[in-house]
Amino acid sequence: MATGKGGFLISFEPERSRLFEQRARVREPFSLELSRLDNSAKTREFFLVCFDGEGKQISAAAMASYKAGPQNTGARNYRFSDFVFFEPISVAQLESRVSPGTKKALVRSVGGVARRVSPVAWEEVRRAVSGLRPSIASELEALWQKVCQPERIETSSNLQTLALQRDAIGMALDCAKLGNARRDVFRRAKPVNESAKEDSFISYLEDVAPTQERELVDHDRNAFANLVLPDFEVTGDLSIGEGSRSLHVKTLDKGPLETALGVDLLIYLADLASLVMIQYKCCENKNSEWTYRADHKFHEQMESMRQAEIAFERARNSKANGYQVPEVKMHQSRLCTSPFYVKFCKRLPLQRQDGELCDGRLLRRADVATLLELKQTQGPRSGKVVKYDSIPRYMSNTDFSGLVSGGWIGTSHLTPGDLSDVIGRLLETSSRVVLAEAKRSRDD
Repeated sequence: MATGKGGFLISFEPERSRLFEQRARVREPFSLELSRLDNSAKTREFFLVCFDGEGKQISAAAMASYKAGPQNTGARNYRFSDFVFFEPISVAQLESRVSPGTKKALVRSVGGVARRVSPVAWEEVRRAVSGLRPSIASELEALWQKVCQPERIETSSNLQTLALQRDAIGMALDCAKLGNARRDVFRRAKPVNESAKEDSFISYLEDVAPTQERELVDHDRNAFANLVLPDFEVTGDLSIGEGSRSLHVKTLDKGPLETALGVDLLIYLADLASLVMIQYKCCENKNSEWTYRADHKFHEQMESMRQAEIAFERARNSKANGYQVPEVKMHQSRLCTSPFYVKFCKRLPLQRQDGELCDGRLLRRADVATLLELKQTQGPRSGKVVKYDSIPRYMSNTDFSGLVSGGWIGTSHLTPGDLSDVIGRLLETSSRVVLAEAKRSRDD
């Protein structure tokens, strides 16, 4: 696949090499700041990796994906993933298989300074590595094609809805501390048929979810029992468990898809009596920039959330006043009792076979309101435009799921019955909803 794109040969100091290799061997990504990437550096790059601590033995290839957000001057944060391991090849052996010009161009990136190998030389390097390790040549070529594939905007409303449902289910699994189960189930999910009109991503998971655990938790599904959503139809129903932890998920749809894409995710942690809600907002790619235009409907949704927060806080205060035993106080302790969050994400294809979530920017409802007051969000004709790569502060998927799973954010002192009426009114303007209830045994 000729693309006119170069690549990198990278090594790390011994301690970092051991840490990074341990993560890579179990398919866990790692992140690294790299400087001096030239202007052609975009979303993804291809790296040959030396994990020996000396830069003498190449034992893996990886894709590095650009992570936008806070960074040091002159450096970019890259996430290494999609590792292909092979029997080590010495750099000296590789150099002996290429031309003198390519040997000279085969520079090594070290110490956080990325040095790109020119496209012509890199093409010869890739051929040489595949020739030395023919058993993994097809895997290397597949990785190269993935790196070189341009970002494609998903134009199908149905597929984009499935993608958002997939991410919402994955986020709920992480919040239930079932991240390993999420990776396993997502990687084994049935391939999506782009011509099929499936209503729920759950239909692609049913045959690969752990059925034994599902049967154990099917008997108790009452977290959202009092939530009245008369205009919605249940399109998917699934329970996933691992050890003492379980998650029950339902997808609901109001009917015909709207032009404005989005999904509302509600996660209820039964053992902590805590609820959070995430509203997904898809950014559009215009003039090579991912943006979200906040229209009147968006502002109405934010105002509805603000009013719901007031109602929840009033109910919480009425129950929290007075003496509480220390055990109850610890159980109900929160860093923030606001349950409403927004996840800005890119409108990208559904297929992500690495089992990971899509990148996104998570903000509390109140922080979204502050974001819209910044000069950088001022759009034409007094409009508000959120620029994905310019959001100054946000939570990552990991940040958010850690706070939710620990019970540090979300409602407190409120029962599902206390929440149902307010949430029901809030969802009247929604078109697609994912309901998730996380449980764990008392001895966990």
